[in-house]
Amino acid sequence: MRLVEGGTIDDAALKAIDRDIKKTVAEAAEHAQTSPEPDVSELMTDVMVDADGGSA
Repeated sequence: MRLVEGGTIDDAALKAIDRDIKKTVAEAAEHAQTSPEPDVSELMTDVMVDADGGSA
């Protein structure tokens, strides 16, 4: 890896970044799994569709 070879970052820092990413993803997955389902009235919220039915 260029960053390691160039001395910009070391293996320990890369491993710390990897741990942080895995923690963030695990927390997001846990939140998604434990959150209640959205109300049916939210089903089409923030969906972009043209008036003719095609994607915007």
